[in-house]
Amino acid sequence: MNPNVWTFAAYDEGRLAGTVSLRLDSPEGVAADALYRAEIDAIRRDQHRVCEFTRLAVVRVEALAAGAGGPVPHGLPVRVACP
Repeated sequence: MNPNVWTFAAYDEGRLAGTVSLRLDSPEGVAADALYRAEIDAIRRDQHRVCEFTRLAVVRVEALAAGAGGPVPHGLPVRVACP
């Protein structure tokens, strides 16, 4: 278990409707460093805290209404500077 990753769940009428994980910057960095190291380091140098949202998954509305289906990964990593 990584203490720098927090996973949140959203529920709709008691059913899991979606999840998202928040990864805080650490000495190991964030996954986005693999592609955007220079840009993220510039944010760090400006004394901002870096985090990223990962593992976004939502249940399709139709599947939720039918009572079936599972999470549908959207693959939308978002990189933000946390104040």
